[in-house]
Order: sequence, then C-alpha cells, then structure tokens
Amino acid sequence: MNKIRILLVSIALSVAGISLAEDAPAVPPAAPVAPPTAPAEPAPAKPAPAKKGGHKKAKHKKGKHGKPGTGHAPKKA
Repeated sequence: MNKIRILLVSIALSVAGISLAEDAPAVPPAAPVAPPTAPAEPAPAKPAPAKKGGHKKAKHKKGKHGKPGTGHAPKKA
C-alpha cells in the first residue's frame, strides 16, 4: 500500500512539474506560454439528402364503420 501511495505522489508531483530527484534545480523551469488561438470555424451543415420516390397518391381506405376491432361505430342511417 505504501508503494502505491509513493507512486501516486510522485506522479502528482511530476504533473505539477516538481521533481524529487536530488540533482534537480531548485526552481522548475517555467513553461513557455502559447498565445491564445482563435476558435476553429464550425464545419458547414450538410444539406439534407433528397427524398426518393416522388409524390405518391393516397391509397383508398375501405369503410371501417361497424367492423370489429376498428374502434369505429356503425354508420347511422
């Protein structure tokens, strides 16, 4: 357990730029600061794909009044 803790602490210090080595300089070298870059342009939106098949005629629906399972009441005379 102690070895794992030492390993985690050394990783955390190395990420922070601090070294535990004896021959390391007292002050860690400062990292060069890059100038802020402009945000990248968003990609243009793709056009919607064209629908295939063209216009279709509506199918004629058969009468459903009074048929079982349709939920329609019989037509009144």
